[in-house]
Order: sequence, then C-alpha cells, then structure tokens
Amino acid sequence: MKISAMKQIILVVCFFILGNISSVPAVENIKNNPVAKYGHLNILREDLQSLEWGQEEVPCLTLLVKILQNVQNSTLWATWIWDSMQTPGGQLFGSSNNYGNYDECLEFPWEKVHPALRTQYCLAHIHLAKVDSGINDVDLFGHAQNYIQVKTKYNLKFNTLRWGVCTPAVCKPHSVNKFVGALFRQSHLGLAVDKLNISINGCDVAGDTEIAYDFGYYFSGFLITFSIVSTLLGTILVKYEGLHTSSTGLVYAKAYDIARNLGSLVNITPNDVHCLFGIRVISAILIVIVHVGLLINGMGVFNGIVLYKDLEDKWLLLISTAVIAVDTFLFMSGFLLVKSLLANGFKSFSLLKFIVKRYLRLIWPLVVVLFIGFKFLHIPRGPVKSEIFGKELEACNQNWWTTLLMIQNYVDPENMCYPISWSIACDFHLTVFGTIGTWVFMKNRKFGLLMFLIPFIASIVLQASTVISNPETAILPGDFRSMSNYRKYILGNKLYMYTHYRTGSYFIGMATGYLITMYDPVKYRNVISKLSSLSTSGENFAYSHCILTYCFVFLQKLSILSFIALLAMILGFFILDFIMQTVDVNVFMMALYVSLRRIVWATLISILIVLCEYGTLPLVPGLLGWSAWAPFSRLSFGVFLLHVGVILFCTSTIRSNMEYHVWHTVLLMMGVTVASCIISLLLWTLFEEPMRILVTHALRDRNKKNTEEVKGHQNGKNSKNMEIQTNKNGACEKVNKKYKTNVHRR
Repeated sequence: MKISAMKQIILVVCFFILGNISSVPAVENIKNNPVAKYGHLNILREDLQSLEWGQEEVPCLTLLVKILQNVQNSTLWATWIWDSMQTPGGQLFGSSNNYGNYDECLEFPWEKVHPALRTQYCLAHIHLAKVDSGINDVDLFGHAQNYIQVKTKYNLKFNTLRWGVCTPAVCKPHSVNKFVGALFRQSHLGLAVDKLNISINGCDVAGDTEIAYDFGYYFSGFLITFSIVSTLLGTILVKYEGLHTSSTGLVYAKAYDIARNLGSLVNITPNDVHCLFGIRVISAILIVIVHVGLLINGMGVFNGIVLYKDLEDKWLLLISTAVIAVDTFLFMSGFLLVKSLLANGFKSFSLLKFIVKRYLRLIWPLVVVLFIGFKFLHIPRGPVKSEIFGKELEACNQNWWTTLLMIQNYVDPENMCYPISWSIACDFHLTVFGTIGTWVFMKNRKFGLLMFLIPFIASIVLQASTVISNPETAILPGDFRSMSNYRKYILGNKLYMYTHYRTGSYFIGMATGYLITMYDPVKYRNVISKLSSLSTSGENFAYSHCILTYCFVFLQKLSILSFIALLAMILGFFILDFIMQTVDVNVFMMALYVSLRRIVWATLISILIVLCEYGTLPLVPGLLGWSAWAPFSRLSFGVFLLHVGVILFCTSTIRSNMEYHVWHTVLLMMGVTVASCIISLLLWTLFEEPMRILVTHALRDRNKKNTEEVKGHQNGKNSKNMEIQTNKNGACEKVNKKYKTNVHRR
C-alpha cells in the first residue's frame, strides 16, 4: 500500500510534536523537581534528623546536614568529602570490603585554612544477618536475605561487610554508627536486610600522623647505627696488615667484616650435606606460598566466589598440605644438631655452652626483627592498619616475655607475639632435649636411647588420644575460616602448636644425622664396591656393617628404581592427606593418620637424603646439591622469619579491595620471596652472622681463660713436684757420690 506525500508530511509533523511534548517536560521535571534530582540526599538528611542525638552529638549532626546541603549545591569541599565514599557493591559475589578512597578523605586540601571542616576516615564493621545453616538451596526468585544468610561448604560467608566512610572529625564513633546506619538504609542492601549490627573500632583523623618515639624506637635506631658503623670499621680494619694482631678488640671488630660475612654464604665445605641446600630452599618457598595465600586472601577479595570455586575444584586444597614443610625444617634442625655435636667424634662437650649458643642463635635475629619492624619502621596508615598491625603490636606488648622465654607456643598461643615465632620456640625446645639426650647417649648408650625412644612413642600416643578426644584438631581447616581468623583456627590448635607433638620428625632427623656422621658419604660413596667384595669374600665384619653394606649394594644397583618408588610414596602421602581433608573418615582412622603423618613424612625425607648421598642417582643429587642453592639455603632462616613481616606490611597498608587470580597470587608470592631474601641478606650481614661469631669468640675466650687457669694451676703443681723431685734427685746424687767416694777409697 502506497502512502501519499501529504500523509507522509503529516506523520512527520505529528512525530515531531509528540517528541517535543514527551521530552521537554521530562527534562524540565528533573531540573525543577528537587525530589527527583536530590531524592536520596533529602531522604538521608531527613533520616539523620529523625534519629535521637545527644547534646554532645549536635556538632556532628550539624556538619553532616551541612555536607548534604552543599553536595546538593555541588559545592567543592562537600562534594570532595562525599566523593571519597562508595556504595557497597559485589557483596553477593563474595566481596566483604568496601574501603572507598582512604587518601581522598584524609588528604583534605582545605584542612589548615578551615580546620572546622577537618575530616576523619572510619571503617565500619557491619553484620548483616545471622548465618542459617538450615538454608541449603536458595531460590532465584526468593528473597535476597536468604542468600546473605548462606554459609558455603568451605565457610565462605556473605553476611559481613567492612565499609569505609568519611565524616567530620568532630563525630564520635557512636555518632558515626548512626550515620553509617542511615547511609546503609539508602543502599540496595538496605532494602534486603531488616536489622543491622554496626560497630566502629576507631577512626583516622586527617593530619594526625604523629610517631611515638619511645624506648623501643631509640633502641632500634641504636642497633641499626651500631651495626652499620661496626661493619664499616670491621671491613676497614682487615685491610691493614699492621693491625693483624691477636688483640681481643680487633678480633671482635673483624666479626663485622662484610667480605667474610658475605663469603660465608657461599662457602661450601666437604662436611656439608649438599642435598639439604635444595630441600631447605624448596621448604622455605612452600611456606611462603602457604602464608601468602592464607593472609592475603584472608583480607577478603572482591571476587570471593572465584576463590571458592577453586577450593571446590579441590586442587587448591593441595596447597594446605604444604604445612608439612614446617616438619621438614624440624627434621633438618635435628639432622644438623647431631652433625655439630658429633663433629669431633664422641668427645665430651659443654652442655650449657651449646644450649646458650643455640638460644642466642635463634632469639637474636627474632629480637632484631621485632624491634625494627614494630618500633622503628613507620608503616603508612591505611584503612585496616589499626585492625591488623595494631592487633599484632598489642600482642607483642602483652606477651613479649613469653617470646624471650621461648614458651609462646604454650602460654596464650592465640595472642603470641609474631605468629611465626611459635616454630622457633618449638625448635629450641627440641634442641635442648636433643642436646641433653646426646650428652647422655655419650655417657650411657642404653639410657640415652631410652631418652629418645620414650618421648618418640609418647608423641604418637598423645597425638592419637588428642584427636580421639577432640576430632576438630586433627586437620587444619583449609578454607575461609583459617584465612579470616588464623589466630583462632591455627594458633589455637594445640596439636599444631605444641612441641611434644612434633618430636617424631625431629628425632628422625637426629637419627639420620647420626647415620650420616658415622658413615661419612665422602668415604662410603667411593668404596661401595670394596665393601661388597669384602663382605662376600667372608671377611670378619660387624653385624651392623654387613647390614649397611647390603643396603649400599642395593642402593647402588637400584638407585633409580628406589627413587621412583620414593616419588610414588610422596605422591601417595599427599593424596592421602588430600583425602583425609575432604572425606569424612572414622575418628580412629583419623587418629592413626595424624599420629603417624609427621613421622612418615620425615622418613621419606630421610630416604631421599640417603639416596642422594649413598646412591648413584643421576641429576637429582646435582639438582638438590647445586652450589647456587647454598647462599639461599643459609638465608632460608631469615626468609622464614621475615616473610610474615613483609606480608603484614602489605596487608596493613592496603588501600583497596584485592582481586583473586592465580597469576596475581603467583606474582605476589614471588614478590614476597624476593623482598624477604633481600632483607634476610641485610639481616645476615649486619646482625645474624656477626652475632654468631661474637658469641663463639666470647665463649671460646671464656673457655680459654678457664683452661689457662687450670693449666696454670696444674703447671704450678707440676713445677712444685719437679722441684721436690729435683731435691730428691739431688739428695740421691749426693748419697751416691758419697757412696762412690767411699767405695773408691776402699
């Protein structure tokens, strides 16, 4: 059907008129109707004014209302404040943080010109609703609050929110609480939630950035200055040949020689078990990976659902099995303890001297890190600094004495100073017991073996009984609980923290160290065929030597097959660990698994060392014993000690919600590892190695002085005896001379 030209013109005119009629009033309506343009601000202002405000809260209310009025007029100072806040978003996707713009709130350009308009940043903790475990399935067309009350399989919750708001500095926390409640009611979540529970822990005020210069600050500055100056002097002194004397002062000054201290990192001796270099580095990296994933993701990410899916896909749970790396360090500690105690054979050693050296070796770097990290360094402010760093500082102020006494893993462990220090206390406890046991073993073999065997068996029994009585302690939760509150779910786990539950891996390390010391790999690696021929030719060998000989022959012929079997056992160990964490099993089976888990793992590490040192494996010993690992392995203690501080710095200064992504997490892990290595190098050069040398010299000089006194006393007795003997000999000679004279006369 054709339309005439006249009709087309009429239709165009009609559309033009209708368009003007429908659009012009809408635009004019928005411009002229304040309810449409500023509706939410008007409602918010009315809501605030309808609340009950005390007399002391009137200045806060007045400024809040003034801010809202000036935002409606687009006044710059009010718009600046309002622009630093954001409406909560992503809550249903697992985002529990809405920090806003922290720096925009506190960097108020007109603070000095108009101090009455000074602002503060407050972080509100909002509890939206109670978790209802009875809600298993959520209806897509049902109420949103049902979804907020859900707790997922791996304990991801949607009912908590941290919201950063910017308010006038005159507002007290209880006044900010009212403002947050009114602001939340204007959001989309306010329509879905009936009742709120809001708490304001504290606020950061603009311009309030004073640093507390207390004793700890000045003491830390003294430590740093003294170490730097001593390092410069010690390095200069060794360059002058005329100063190479045995003066005590010069000997102590040379302990700070930076060339020698750096050279000790790469120094490799024939007595070193080279495969430990790689094992130590791998264990340190695993621990960094676990702690980065635990603490960083524990802060909350804006895509928590993605993290939950990775947990649900199971593969990420395998990372939680890396906590066994702590037992690897304890194994190596026991291994090296025996090698150092038996370095000179079964010669007696000073029990007290060795324990004091070990205590100073462990406590000195920890004290330096705590003083510099908590007292000297100024950590920039952030939305959660007072919540994270402040809590750690409070724990150190409260329980510093338990750290000095090395009892922090037994006394109030949930509030211990610097959480990673629990393993240092555990190491020291086992070192003391292992040193005493070795000393007794040198005196009496049978009684010494009983000292190790009884605690070893007791540790297995105690772990099993603890799991049976309290099954929740069996496995550390590899979910959002341990991420959000590691002090409760990890430090509060006695099975994980107490020293007497970890004696198995340490004692197996000592047994392996005894084997390596008695049968030096440098000698026995080259004489396996000779031992084989001698044993088969009927030579008279001790029974233990024959058993070791056949083991060597077996390892020589089947090293590769043995290593493949070892890899299969390690893989089976991790699969079993994964099954135990994801499947409900009988409590008695769980008790058996937990009581033997650390012992089995230490045994696998022991077999790996034996294969590398006595077998004929290709590539593996060279890879683990690569000389490039040596400096990093010696820095591993510093990395282990420092990486938590690096993570704490990152989380305390965070400004925005983080994103979870595998590659982002990997890059973050690499960054934490590199930063920890660099700081560990400084710690080694300026504090750790010089202190070790100084303690060694001090104890050696003390022993030398005592030895000289004893020798002097003995020399005095000997000289007196020689004098008496000389007098006797002189008298005898006179008698003999007189006798000979008489004989001659006769």
